[in-house]
This record gives sequence, C-alpha cells and structure tokens, in this order.
Amino acid sequence: MRQSFLLFFLLVASLLIIPQVCEADIINGFLINFPVLFVVLTVLGVIAIEAWIIKRELKQPRIKSVLVSFLVNGVTGLIGVLLYFLYSKVLLSQVEQLNHFLAQYWFFVYLFLFVLTLLIEALILRGFFKEEKWSFLLRVSIIMNILSYLFIFLFILADWIMIGSVVIVPFIICMWIELLFSERIHRLSSFKRRLLKTLLWAVLIIVMVVFLYNLRMKPQVYFRAHLEDRRIVKALAQMRTFAEIVWSENEDSGYSFLCCAYNKEIQAICEEIKELTQEYPTIHANKNEYCVYVKSISSSNMWFCIDSRGGVNKTSINPGLPGYCTGKTFICPPGEKVR
Repeated sequence: MRQSFLLFFLLVASLLIIPQVCEADIINGFLINFPVLFVVLTVLGVIAIEAWIIKRELKQPRIKSVLVSFLVNGVTGLIGVLLYFLYSKVLLSQVEQLNHFLAQYWFFVYLFLFVLTLLIEALILRGFFKEEKWSFLLRVSIIMNILSYLFIFLFILADWIMIGSVVIVPFIICMWIELLFSERIHRLSSFKRRLLKTLLWAVLIIVMVVFLYNLRMKPQVYFRAHLEDRRIVKALAQMRTFAEIVWSENEDSGYSFLCCAYNKEIQAICEEIKELTQEYPTIHANKNEYCVYVKSISSSNMWFCIDSRGGVNKTSINPGLPGYCTGKTFICPPGEKVR
C-alpha cells in the first residue's frame, strides 16, 4: 500500500511539470529560474545514478544502495559547500589575483576537485564494503563521478535550451521508480506493466507536445536569441562585480565613476553588449547608487536590469521610465531574478 501510494505520487508529480512548461521562460529555461527546485532535482538525479551503479557493480539491495549514495553525496556536498564559502571569502579580498589564477589554471583546479571527490567517495565506499578490493572501489567511484558530472552537464545544458523539464525530469522520475519499485513492477501482470509504461510515455509525449506548441519561433532563431540573452545576463552579472570594484577604489565618489570607459574590463563588457544588441548598455550612477539596463534580444518588450540592490532583473517595464533607472532615480523595475 505504501509503495503504491509513492508510485502514484511520482506519476502525479510528473504531470505537474506540464503547466510549468507552458509558462517556461524563453530566456533562461524553466528550472534555472527556481534554484532550490533545480538543485533538489539535480541532487535526486545524482543520488539515483550513483545508487544504480552501486546496486549494479557491488550487487547491493536497492535500499542500501540508495542510502550509501545519499551518504556519499551528502559528505562530498558538504565539503563542496565549505570550499565554496572559502572561495567566496578569498574572492572578496583578492579578486584580481584569484581570477588571474583561475583563468590560467582552471583545468587543473577542476581536475583537482574531481580527483578529490572520487577519492572521498571511494573512501566512504571502503567503509561500507571492506571485503572489496581498493582498486575495484576506486573504479566504481570513477564511474559514479563520470556519469554524475555528465548528468549535471546535460541537465544544465538541457534546461538552458528549454528541454530540461521535458526530458531530464521524466528521466529522474523513471530512475527512482526503477530503484524503489523495480521488484514490485516485475511482479505485476504483463497487462499492468504495459499500462504503466503507456502512462509514463503519455506523460512524456504530452509535455513534449505542449513544449513544441509554445515554441513559436523558428528553432534556429529561437536558440540563437536564447544564447545571446544568456550572454547579456552573464555580462551584466560581471558588471555588478566591477561596480563594487569601482566603489572600493573611489571611496569619496562611490559609484559615480561607473561607466564604460572606467577600465578595460568594463569597456570589454560594454563592447560585448554592443556587439549583441547594437547599443551600449545604459548606465546611471551617483555616489551611493547605480543602475544599468539592456534590451532583450529574444523579446521586443523585455529588458535586463541591474542596480545597487543586487541581482539581474528581467522585466517587461521599460527601465528608462520615470521613477526607475533615469539618472534621478536608480532603481530597476520589478521583475524576475535571473541567473
């Protein structure tokens, strides 16, 4: 009874994706606009993949495989959070030196983190499966991490081009159904198994049809505009970082000197935005406040805007209207936060 309820809940949850796809953000995809949901789904996907590998390679019961995978990812996730806070603290105090180091040695930094992760996971597996050889556990850890990172990359890419909700989320649901209910499903009659498969395929097809119906632009135009808008968001996020540098370098004047000509880094950001939109970003600043806005490429009635309050806003209200980013006031219109 309990497993039947969980199975029913998973199927209903997959149906809830459909209205979200209908309202999907044509600039940033759907899930990326809901960071908590995006992280939860990513973690669930990684745990499911690594549990499946533990079950397959180490011949463990499915529940134990899930628990071990949960613990392994919990430990490495906690270490990742601690490293992130350490990085953030160093970044705030030594931004130029650290950025230069990462730009020059980024491959080795990521390689080090990857090796550190797989060694930690291999050690945790060793604690659970002492009878297995270290070389075998290390191989299992390598497989787990390669497939997990590949999944994360594909999930981010898929959501970036608006198919994360259509393809990856049903995949995660199917993985959990396989882990939790595979034995129960195999005991069903052939008719009930066919009915269950038909229902799952129906969910996927309905979501795909709704997605394609809402995709009103030609694919090549849609995806190019989508990618260019992402570049604008990234450029504005960089502009926010350099705005704080302007403030720290000019304590008496604050943000007043913020403009495209302030230094070569900000000039490069402005040139990139001009290359994309044919216009420089609009920048207004005084000692205590600033705001910057750029028109969207994919939509004629949307703008991206940043101000000294933080965050990148996507808004349908023209930031140049009175009361917003005019030079007298330095506030972005209300809108959705984008990343």
